[in-house]
Amino acid sequence: MEIGEEYIDPIIEVLTKERMARGWTQTEVGHKLGHVSGNVIYQWERGRISPRLPNIRAWAALFGLNIVTFRKPVRGRPRKDA
Repeated sequence: MEIGEEYIDPIIEVLTKERMARGWTQTEVGHKLGHVSGNVIYQWERGRISPRLPNIRAWAALFGLNIVTFRKPVRGRPRKDA
């Protein structure tokens, strides 16, 4: 499954809120992902750079989320896979 650019910002917003709700720092998230610095997490959250899809999946998995749950119809149109 590919994820469209229109979904990236809302997903990042949710993941940032999840991080903050848990009281985790950006550095802690980076360590939990195993290969990402806190500075990169900061840049993802600020929209300065976009994470690659595997990183988004791994980040969401930290919170027990699956990025498929973020997919919604655009302007009331049903998804193609629905």
